[in-house]
Amino acid sequence: MFLWLTQILGMCFFVGGMRRPEQLYNSLVAQTSASMMTVSVASLLIPAAFHATFTGEDLEEKNTLKISRASSILLLLVYFSYPSRSF
Repeated sequence: MFLWLTQILGMCFFVGGMRRPEQLYNSLVAQTSASMMTVSVASLLIPAAFHATFTGEDLEEKNTLKISRASSILLLLVYFSYPSRSF
């Protein structure tokens, strides 16, 4: 999801900048993309921070795997609940 959002936004800026000196974007779409990017960054940071806080090997691996899977499921739900994935 993070890669998808950065590619779309980056390509919009790049191609639009080549054609026009000033660009206009729909504020609702930009706000939604920013919110989805925040969720995707948080889903990357939470398992990493969770992994860094534990010292025991067995407990660390099991709990990190659970948190990682939960954040993956959350990302899938957010992605598929997004009404229109095309801009």
